[in-house]
Amino acid sequence: MAIEWGSVADWVSGLGGLLSIAATGYIALHERNRSTQMEDRAEELEYVRRCAVIDEGVRLAEIAAERATSYIQLVSLGGGIHADSGFELKRDLIQVSNQINLLQAYPGNDPRLFVSLGGLSLACRLDDQQHDSNNSYLQSRCRTLVTLVDNAKSGLKSLK
Repeated sequence: MAIEWGSVADWVSGLGGLLSIAATGYIALHERNRSTQMEDRAEELEYVRRCAVIDEGVRLAEIAAERATSYIQLVSLGGGIHADSGFELKRDLIQVSNQINLLQAYPGNDPRLFVSLGGLSLACRLDDQQHDSNNSYLQSRCRTLVTLVDNAKSGLKSLK
């Protein structure tokens, strides 16, 4: 009984079929690895951005607390009696609050970071009642502000 080995064309066709299957497998594996690497890079970039937003929020919280603490010290030492110091404090805190509000648009789809930044922004605001002429009220409100800002800052740091 003789074995029929086929023609050269049959062998080339069979070998081409095997090579195409191997190439398809290699391409699929390479694309999967590339896709995984791109996802890892995207996650890393999102983490870096998130940390940058948190760090900026903490920095702004420290500015607000520092400004309020300075005002408390100024009033306790007998300074700050003129009305401009209260207006300057309010202006500075509004600027900090506005910058924090801008940060809220950045975190994307993380509601915890959005809420923490919102709480920090609210903590940095002074209400308009009585602060125009009453330094003791403003000093008391600044003490509360420092406590609220410190709490908000701790909450932000816990999100890293």
